[in-house]
Amino acid sequence: MVPPYEKPKATLGNHVLVLLAWSHYGLGNTLSQIVEIFTYHLQTRLTPGGLIQMWYRLQAILFTWYEAIQTQALQSAVLHADETGGRVNGQTHWLWCFSTSEVTYYMIDRARGSPALMKFFQEEFNGTLISDF
Repeated sequence: MVPPYEKPKATLGNHVLVLLAWSHYGLGNTLSQIVEIFTYHLQTRLTPGGLIQMWYRLQAILFTWYEAIQTQALQSAVLHADETGGRVNGQTHWLWCFSTSEVTYYMIDRARGSPALMKFFQEEFNGTLISDF
């Protein structure tokens, strides 16, 4: 039986998908660089479109955990929040960080203020919020 987080007939395993995603999103390697490395060193044929499709599959697997981290942060007694600006495709976006002693939840949004906070705090927060506001 295939575990629920594994997809039958998958070309690559989840560990490799995470490594490839980190290489692209974390290290900034282009899709063509990743394809070239895999083709040359591992003799495994990938395409840029195939990588994107696999990352969508990975996102579907991880999204439930991402939502669970948000829920855990929202249920905490103490929550730290901060944001920092950065450019995404030439436009300013904000990386929001919500942390407890147990979890850290990241959210990228175009808004710096209340519109972004309303997305995170979907209902009243009953704990203590610590920020630099």
